[in-house]
Amino acid sequence: MVRCYSGDMQDLTDDERKQVLGEVLFDELRAIREALDDVPKRSEFNQLEEKVDKIGADVETIKLVVKDQSRQLQRHEAEIATLKSA
Repeated sequence: MVRCYSGDMQDLTDDERKQVLGEVLFDELRAIREALDDVPKRSEFNQLEEKVDKIGADVETIKLVVKDQSRQLQRHEAEIATLKSA
């Protein structure tokens, strides 16, 4: 139950003050909970982190393969140049 109160907090009894403060606290907690609904859950974050780690490992593997392929291509080009000049 929400009350509209236009007086001074000092005019309230202790119980009324507790009720008003409880309602304010409840509203603030609800706003925080609603804001947190947009934040990924810990398990979702952990899954995302695992995927990023796997992608990073895959990228490193791809780099190594590209480097090796580049070396092989340079060797083949050198061999072709040697054969053409012979």
